Amino acid sequence: MEAYRRELTLTHRDLRDDHVILSEDESRLTGVAQVSFDHHGCCLERLFVDPRDMGKGIGRKLFERSVFIARGLGAKEMLLDADPQAAPFYLRMGCRLIGTVMSESIPGRSLPRLAIDLAHQRL
Repeated sequence: MEAYRRELTLTHRDLRDDHVILSEDESRLTGVAQVSFDHHGCCLERLFVDPRDMGKGIGRKLFERSVFIARGLGAKEMLLDADPQAAPFYLRMGCRLIGTVMSESIPGRSLPRLAIDLAHQRL
């Protein structure tokens, strides 16, 4: 997890400029998602669920809320770069693989780039 600290840390700019969705239980944060939208398009910048809470539907709810926000912003498509282990989750959510990009955290590691068609995909 330490290798991803920079990628998983929200900045003041993220909180000011993007849509950040939090999931929490009574005592702690269980997940977070961040949707950005600008002249480059709409991106799911991050979606993270605490490993202790995986398998409880939190990731699905965060993703569905992210899609709802992106549609509300007028986006027709949302892009995301996924951890390779998370790619099957995004494919189940209706995303399609459109290529790969290099990781900013781990040199030499490639990440799947995925997209979801917001105009036609129903969750």
